[in-house]
Amino acid sequence: MFLTRNRSPVSWIDAYGIDPIHAKKEAGNITAYLIVTQLVLGLACKRGLHFPGPDVYEEGKHDQGDVLIWAGLYTVFYALLPAVWLHRSSAFSWSKLLSSLKWRENLSIIFVYWAIDFFGVLSDSDFLGLSPSQYALAIPAGIFANTLGAGLPVILIMHVLLITRLAVLCPKKEYKDKLTVQANRLTTIALGGVSYAIFSLFDPGTDYNSASGAFMSVSYIFMTLILIGMCKASFTVTTGNPIIHFICLHVISARVPLDTRMYGEIFGIVQ
Repeated sequence: MFLTRNRSPVSWIDAYGIDPIHAKKEAGNITAYLIVTQLVLGLACKRGLHFPGPDVYEEGKHDQGDVLIWAGLYTVFYALLPAVWLHRSSAFSWSKLLSSLKWRENLSIIFVYWAIDFFGVLSDSDFLGLSPSQYALAIPAGIFANTLGAGLPVILIMHVLLITRLAVLCPKKEYKDKLTVQANRLTTIALGGVSYAIFSLFDPGTDYNSASGAFMSVSYIFMTLILIGMCKASFTVTTGNPIIHFICLHVISARVPLDTRMYGEIFGIVQ
């Protein structure tokens, strides 16, 4: 927020083609879709939003098929289908989304976050020790898998669809009756964090086979992932563009040092 304190307010209605009259209904429908599909994919099919990371992953327990099924399901349900819906919405413009990226303005945000996020976990990861050729293959493999399975789904269903409508529904009071809505940043970011926690309720490591297990799982998810979701939402709310969040948290993020060796083993790059 500090780095974006002097920027002009984001015109959410114009930038994302949102009808303020239908924003509440659409946000409710998106949330309902998120919950229903998570009950199917996460609870029934045991495919949570995130692939089992190094804290859950066991060598030999997960194979390429697991990665492909997870990435395929989440790409279809949370990236392709939302993209089709957006394409059929005459008010939404992909060109406006891309033009709002504003590389020069956001480069400082990308660099600062990368430096903190990447090097902050480097010493506690198993990232070091691979050969140059292994890095050259394993890093892109991990980024590609995480992009299909988590990155694009979170961008489309959460940041392009849901958070933008939450921004319209949570205006500052002085903008409430105007077409150009300036979002109440803290409220929108907080709701984005809660939504992300709901999206992650069936992540690997959760256990809903007993009441105590369910209580511990939900408590852990909400105590940890609300803050992570708020961090993700803050990139979109403050810059007006969800691609910044994608670059910072999926391309050059801590997932690179944490997941590179794991994906290298799964795809046979690291023996």
